[in-house]
Amino acid sequence: MAKRDPNNSDDSIPGTDFPADAPERRRLPPLLRKAWYGLNQAFRRRIAHLGITPDQFTVMRILREAEGLTQRQLTELMSSDPNTVASLL
Repeated sequence: MAKRDPNNSDDSIPGTDFPADAPERRRLPPLLRKAWYGLNQAFRRRIAHLGITPDQFTVMRILREAEGLTQRQLTELMSSDPNTVASLL
């Protein structure tokens, strides 16, 4: 990772044309959310014939790949929370 030059007053992020506080940068979170939503909807359509949710699919995929996991390990692998995982089991 490149070190920031303390003598350089330019507060832009390397490799970009926008300063760190530019309005264009504040648009990133909503754009990421929109992209995630689109991917999630496409995935839901792709697994609709299975009659399961994306979370249920994820649980089954992880358990198939790694047998003998504890619920805590499953929760961590799913990047989820214990209550959500408990409701899926």
